[in-house]
Amino acid sequence: MSAARAPGLAADLAAAIAKRRNELHPIDSARELVSRYRADPAGFCREVLGFEPWSRQCEIIEAPCRFKRVSVVSGHKVGKSTALAAIALWFYCSFPGARVVITATTDRQVNGIIWREVRRLVRNALIPIPGVLHTMAHSGLKDDADFSEIVGYTAKDAEAIAGVSAGYLLYLVDEASGVAQHIFDAIEGNRAVGQAWIFLISNPTQAVGEFYDSHHSKALDTSDPEATGYYTIHIDSRESPNVTGEWRTLLEWDRKAEQWRTRTEPVPGLADPGWCAEKLREWGPESPLFLVRVAGKFVAAEESRAFAVGLISEAHERWPATDPTGRLWIGDDPAGEGNGGDEHGFCARRGCKVLELRARRGLTATGNLAELLDLINAWPAGPREALPVVVLDSEGEVGWRVYCVLKEHAASSGARFVLARVRTSENPKRRPQDYQSLRDEIAGNARDWLREGGALPENAKLEKDLAAYRFDAGTKGRLKLNSKDEMRELLGRSPDLGDAFMLSCWEPRSLRTEDGAEAPRPAARTIHEEVAHTAASVYDSLSPWR
Repeated sequence: MSAARAPGLAADLAAAIAKRRNELHPIDSARELVSRYRADPAGFCREVLGFEPWSRQCEIIEAPCRFKRVSVVSGHKVGKSTALAAIALWFYCSFPGARVVITATTDRQVNGIIWREVRRLVRNALIPIPGVLHTMAHSGLKDDADFSEIVGYTAKDAEAIAGVSAGYLLYLVDEASGVAQHIFDAIEGNRAVGQAWIFLISNPTQAVGEFYDSHHSKALDTSDPEATGYYTIHIDSRESPNVTGEWRTLLEWDRKAEQWRTRTEPVPGLADPGWCAEKLREWGPESPLFLVRVAGKFVAAEESRAFAVGLISEAHERWPATDPTGRLWIGDDPAGEGNGGDEHGFCARRGCKVLELRARRGLTATGNLAELLDLINAWPAGPREALPVVVLDSEGEVGWRVYCVLKEHAASSGARFVLARVRTSENPKRRPQDYQSLRDEIAGNARDWLREGGALPENAKLEKDLAAYRFDAGTKGRLKLNSKDEMRELLGRSPDLGDAFMLSCWEPRSLRTEDGAEAPRPAARTIHEEVAHTAASVYDSLSPWR
């Protein structure tokens, strides 16, 4: 059946289905009815699952009928999760003894998004879906009558993925751009036996790996009948029916009236004109964030970016499930006191999780201190936890003024935080062979923090800042970050939140706790003791912003 809406889909559809169901044995009716849609997955969505896919979504859902290897690249909010869930249920119902394996990079993606959509479609189906539906994807949907099942694993579990076999086998890989190659190797090993399909879908967050190759070196040449490879589909978020107006021609099932009707409002959850315009304004048409997340295009030269789009996206995925543990670290990137220009950036972090980001305009040095204390109050420490650490960039006249105020507080008996001062123009402290300056080393350290499992909340301004940082070759082959002036030209401002984030990840070795244990909260010290304890004790220059 073509991707267009099926002709004759009318108000008596439910009655016709009910009549056919009653003519069959109650136990066998669902299985026999749903198995009739092997060559018509779009019809399965309408007549069994009770929803009408939009045109490009229909193209996605019908692709496995024609090709055993399919790869879909898209922007955000085009209905990927619904399409995956529908394909899983269609395959499960259409082939005897079928096994569907759903995998993605995180448990949140498998259980919190895709499996939730599977359960929603099963619950709302016009014809009962055979089998027992479990709450979690690893238990899945199983029909003991013919041994069909749908199960889900995270992409970390290569053994579970490799251990699946069946006469009809379908692998659905969501967020495929971030899945490691050994997982694809395990899948390919299983596809060597029997009838096996693989379906990849993702935003184009990485320009390397199997998903990237599936749209380039491994893409199917449809003009060559002997060619093998992935059949590819590309969808831009701006093709969403809510943007183009296609939603007005779609039907929806009225459960109360038990009949189809033309939609009365846009499709929930899909990209709309306001969202697309917002992202265009925030990121710009040539920004890698816009190209990846809206246009659905792979971005070249990602290797030179300090923070690749894929790295940022993976940090977003981890954020909801990451627990904040340990000491509170706050990155403080000060700005001037005027209402124009740059903003003061603050970033609060515990362990592997960034907790909060703040951008404030026009703060005085005293106002900077007040904002820090308010942020500390927002994330209170445990009774045995060490004082929070504020990592301050004291470069320039503005940084020096803020440093003087914070130093005075940190040296007082009632101090609420320990102060760690950095001057980013200095030489690198830990890896002088790799980085040209301390600023470059702090950026590399933040990148390592993300690579090792750091989690970021979604924040459009931070994302734009991080995407603008770029490493170039400096003297002696060492890495050098693009300058603040270049960043201002790219962004039209200073990367305040980006700098604050990188500072929050920089832990001076003298302030780290041994073996990850929480240090006890220090007793009140004299001014001299506090100054000696913190980085604020460093008085190695008569020039205040050397």
